[in-house]
Amino acid sequence: MQQASMSKANDEEMLLQQPWQRERQIIARLSSLNYRTGEIGSYLHNIACGVSELIAVDWTVVTFCQEGFETVLASSLEMSEDTPRVYALHGRLIATVLQIGRTLAVEDAVANPEYGKPAPGYRAY
Repeated sequence: MQQASMSKANDEEMLLQQPWQRERQIIARLSSLNYRTGEIGSYLHNIACGVSELIAVDWTVVTFCQEGFETVLASSLEMSEDTPRVYALHGRLIATVLQIGRTLAVEDAVANPEYGKPAPGYRAY
């Protein structure tokens, strides 16, 4: 319980800081993560949460792409057990990202279909 209240106090303190100070703290927290416990799911979840916080988005996922498929390994938001975690890449935005080899931000993928289709239920990437 003490750790939860400490985390809440740290979060409140970060909200009062300048954006660059907040971003610096998030980057420091992300860089301090290491995978030594044998719990890769927890490690990747912490990375997804930190990236969401850093770039101020609602949801971030960590994916693994191989042989035409994308597998969601971790999510910053809770995903139900019956949520699909493997998707075909063909015609999707993620396939474009893999092809160009760099990040891509698409504000409205429905209005900009030249980048590929977003995952079902999404408009931005």
